[in-house]
Amino acid sequence: MTDAAPGLRITTLPYADATALELRGELLADLGERYGAGEEGARPGPDDLVASLVAWDAGGGALGIAALRAFDARTLEIKRMYVRPPARRRGVAVALLRALEDEARRLGAQRIVLETGIAQPEAMALYERCGYLPIPRYPPYTDSPRSRCYERAL
Repeated sequence: MTDAAPGLRITTLPYADATALELRGELLADLGERYGAGEEGARPGPDDLVASLVAWDAGGGALGIAALRAFDARTLEIKRMYVRPPARRRGVAVALLRALEDEARRLGAQRIVLETGIAQPEAMALYERCGYLPIPRYPPYTDSPRSRCYERAL
């Protein structure tokens, strides 16, 4: 976390927590602006997620959120990764990503996969910078030209 904002901490937070709901709402609004209405695939719910992490600043303000859900017997999938605009380019996303990887290892995963989209070039750059490699699109994104999928061995 050397590039992270001073005092940054990451904790787990229940799916239905008000802060988690607010951050996911901001993410959906951002995605709506980038891609328009509609979302490919089913939205992950509380029963789908195996971990939900929130990044906080030193004063207790929520900066970002990310979650993991089961993908297959040895793989977890990153879902709902979002950092509030004022907190971007301060190491928050990298810290969240590394915390997700640590949690995935703790849960016994051997790899992580994720899907992002072409209207999120900053997300693609982040994942590639952090060692994620492009892979073929997986369901439900297989036929989506706007989707990009990645993986990282743990």
